[in-house]
Amino acid sequence: ILLNNHAVSVRGAGRLDDAEWLMRAALTIDLAVRPAGHPKIPHRRNNLGMVLLMQGRQDEARQEVTLAWRQSGSRWDVTSVRILIVRLAIALVDGEPGELFVGQLKGHFAIQPLPDYADVDRRWHLGRALDFLAPRLNAEALGLLRAVGAVSNGDRTLQSLGEIRCWEDAPTVPLETPWPVLNSGGGNDDCPC
Repeated sequence: ILLNNHAVSVRGAGRLDDAEWLMRAALTIDLAVRPAGHPKIPHRRNNLGMVLLMQGRQDEARQEVTLAWRQSGSRWDVTSVRILIVRLAIALVDGEPGELFVGQLKGHFAIQPLPDYADVDRRWHLGRALDFLAPRLNAEALGLLRAVGAVSNGDRTLQSLGEIRCWEDAPTVPLETPWPVLNSGGGNDDCPC
């Protein structure tokens, strides 16, 4: 836990190579000492996925986050919301359609209060990561990610997301809906989703 927390601090300072190394070390330890299916493992994979995305390594980030989602199973909680947000960020950065992830977030945010099976910091420090991604996102996509991050932290109401066109337009999608295996590319230029 201390190793992971240090990695998050290092990531916040922009030292992404060091953060990646520390996050991989924390994940390796968890895989060795925790039982399969432990909720900390998807949390670690998601943290690693975010660092990989910040480094411009979308394919590797997608693999880690997809594995994190599968390992979460049907334990919908704070961690699985964060996994969905990172997966949406990957789609938006990489030009994939994001409707599926927005739709799943709509369903996920309906679960209130969100449990915390992995015992994570309830405050997700997403802002610095989004600052790194900002040059690769259009203003609407960045606004969407900031808004869903704020809702996940309780800084913004779920109803306020109705002001965002692609949020409002996306149908709710069951959380069990499988994610696409490969980058399908070709997102809509008019809407980030």
